[in-house]
Amino acid sequence: MILLEILALTKAKAQIAARVRIIHVSAAVYLMEKYEAEYDKDMAASLAAAVANMLFESSPGNQVGRDFLAANISLVDSELRKISADSKIRKIVSVCAYVRSKVMEYGAMIIHPKLQWAVKLGPTPEWILWISKMKELGFLRTDEQIDSDWPSSMDDLMRKAREFEMWVLSQPSSRGKA
Repeated sequence: MILLEILALTKAKAQIAARVRIIHVSAAVYLMEKYEAEYDKDMAASLAAAVANMLFESSPGNQVGRDFLAANISLVDSELRKISADSKIRKIVSVCAYVRSKVMEYGAMIIHPKLQWAVKLGPTPEWILWISKMKELGFLRTDEQIDSDWPSSMDDLMRKAREFEMWVLSQPSSRGKA
């Protein structure tokens, strides 16, 4: 029985990670479009990746990204503060934080204490710091504000991911506007 629960949790985590990744990439595309109005294409891409990574508690994927973040952390923080005014971004970051928190919560409830090695349980210090930063910047909405937005199933989360992706694609390009 415990093995089935571990498999179900592992599958749920993978499904959530895939859906959050769609949202993460879509947010990066949206941000790049915004930043191309102010920066050249390479800078816009690097900044968009760094800000999107911060929004979704993700580390840079390569040394170039790590170097960019180290050299431009104040710019990334400034852009995070600016983007926190975007209600669409605030909403989707809240949804992603909620579903990831639920996996941690359910994982902690169903895993037998002797099998804690099988699945990483509970929040990490990095997760707590990320939640704190997102809350401070105003990204995380309260239950009253977002109750109707919480996904009710994996299919509903996928629908929200696709809706966000389509919204990003429908935004006018800022290229050439400087």
